[in-house]
This record gives sequence, structure tokens and C-alpha cells, in this order.
Amino acid sequence: MVYCNLIEHNESTVTYAYGENISDITGEIVYDFKNNEINIITRPKKHPVLIRQAQSLFGGHRKEFLNGVFKEKIAYEA
Repeated sequence: MVYCNLIEHNESTVTYAYGENISDITGEIVYDFKNNEINIITRPKKHPVLIRQAQSLFGGHRKEFLNGVFKEKIAYEA
């Protein structure tokens, strides 16, 4: 599972706080939706998130991001 809370966005990237559960949203991740690249700034403190889970999460929201839609909270359940 991946839970994310929006931090900020611009014309090509979106930054979320993220974690494996809602009590540990302590990591920070940047998704460059123009180039379809993920950059992990910091990992969650307690529970790791698999990169493939993050890729699935952001891949599912890529069209929204490209259209300027940035949700405050997003999640992916494997």
C-alpha cells in the first residue's frame, strides 16, 4: 500500500509526502509526470514502500497530472 499527501506541484512535477500506512507518511517523493520519472527525496521512517508500488500509483494518475488535476490525497492498494 502507498498513501500520499500533496505537498506541491508545478507544470512538470508533483511532490507528495508518502508512506506505507497512514501513520507513517514521513517520506517525500517527486514524480516528474512529463518524463515519467520518480525521485525519492526521503524514505518513510518505519515501513518501506516498494518502487513498483509507487510506479503503479503515479502511472494511474499521470493523465490527471498532465491535465492539471492534483488531488490532495492519493493511494494505491496492491
